[in-house]
Formats: sequence, structure tokens, C-alpha cells
Amino acid sequence: SVRAVALEDSVGVPVGAATTLHGVSALTRLLAAKLARAVRLRAMLQWPVDARVAQFLVDFAVHSRAAGGRDDELRLPLKGHEIASLLSMRHEVFSRSLRRLEEQALIERGMQAIRIVDHGGLVRAVEGAGVSASAAGQSSPESE
Repeated sequence: SVRAVALEDSVGVPVGAATTLHGVSALTRLLAAKLARAVRLRAMLQWPVDARVAQFLVDFAVHSRAAGGRDDELRLPLKGHEIASLLSMRHEVFSRSLRRLEEQALIERGMQAIRIVDHGGLVRAVEGAGVSASAAGQSSPESE
């Protein structure tokens, strides 16, 4: 059996149904948004492991809040190895990163949930690591 989980809202737009607003079609706006996400993901792959994991948690919290859920108690719809794969890392590396974030008192791990203890701390971890990694032009693969 195949299992699929949507990590973000998606909309199918038939080409014939695309409408024009200020000279830009809805389909063009949709494609531009998808391209921007792809570029952001590619940039994130240059970040240190902990920054990628922190960004995933921050993004998931924002998505949860937008969907009417809690942004401090995250029920992850994917298994750890699936999330690790999305973030281009091994499961063991993902688990160690979660442990480090927990040791920094940014999160608490439960059986199938992660509680964000310090949302601002997660954001600062991403901003600091993201800026320094891209400014230095360094790639930080799973070197642990």
C-alpha cells in the first residue's frame, strides 16, 4: 500500500482555468511559489544539520498553527526516517540532532510528538546557522 502525507497545502490548477490578475496568471503565481520553495530547500541543504532540523520544526509549527492546531505540541505525521530523508540526512543524524536540540532546552521529545519549549531559540538557531553557513559558502553534510 502507498501512504502519502501532505506537508503543505497544494492545489491542482487546470491550465484552462488559470485566471489573470494584474497580468500574471494564477498558474504562473503557483509555479513561482513552488520554484521559490525549491530554491529555499536547496539553500537549506547547505546549512548545518541542527539548523535544518530546527527549520523543519519551525515550519511545521507555523503550518500547524495555520491549520488551527497547536504550534507548541507537534504531532509529526511522518516517521523519523521519513523526515530525515526529506532533510537529506540519515535517521541516526536526525535523531542526534533532536537530542542536541533537547539538550539545549529548545524542544522536548515524546513518543509521537515534539513539544517546542523555546520557539524563539529555535528561530535564533536557524538564523545564526543559516546566515553563517551561506555567508561562508560552506557545505555541511552529515559530518558528525
